[in-house]
Amino acid sequence: MTVGEWDRARRIVRELAPDLEPYLEEKYQDAMANEGEIERLAEMDGNAALEVMARKGQWSQLFDVASSQSPEVLHKFVARRAAQLLKNDAAPQALQLYAQYGAPAISQNFNLYLQLAESILNAAQQDYRYNIL
Repeated sequence: MTVGEWDRARRIVRELAPDLEPYLEEKYQDAMANEGEIERLAEMDGNAALEVMARKGQWSQLFDVASSQSPEVLHKFVARRAAQLLKNDAAPQALQLYAQYGAPAISQNFNLYLQLAESILNAAQQDYRYNIL
């Protein structure tokens, strides 16, 4: 759809089915992301552009953009990526994220930090056991 068609769809939805506006906006954002127009999406809604990048796995681009916005936004996505890495048994990569971007004292992240520390220390202990044998 072209920009004019989206505007027309918004107008129709606003008049006839206002409860569908969030759905239409989500689809519009998805369409812009699929067409590679993340810059235009970022102009409209910076957080939506970051969410699209996260869904697509474009983490380095996401961290570049988020670091120019605010520390809160950046660390929200660093924590999300670190949690994803921990679930995939990639604790060293999660630790590298925090080494690069910092680990601020955000209470919502304390359990994540604990899980990361336990994973790293347990992995180091396993490596040590193998080296002894």
